[in-house]
Amino acid sequence: MIGLIIATAITGYFTIGAYSAWKLLPRRWEKARLKNESRFPSMKGTHSIEGWIREDVMLKTLGVLTVWPVMIAINFFTTAVDSTDPRARKREMDEREQHIRDLERELGIR
Repeated sequence: MIGLIIATAITGYFTIGAYSAWKLLPRRWEKARLKNESRFPSMKGTHSIEGWIREDVMLKTLGVLTVWPVMIAINFFTTAVDSTDPRARKREMDEREQHIRDLERELGIR
């Protein structure tokens, strides 16, 4: 009975990890391409850099699959800390106001 509970818990843990890793894959590919292609612009599109990008994505995906509770906690903490940055909040508000002004101008409201 205990073995069944442990097996169910392990299966659930890795199922949640696999689902999280699957949902994050497009973002992982984008970040890996940006990181590697900006670091080595002369190698863009070569077989070597594609291998590095694939390896980077695989390692990050394996990390999400195995330690997803830690990654969720880190993401929550990072988001909480970033949301309290007054400069970033002012910059976001300025960008929103500029976007609203642009939309109003395009629509002929102002």
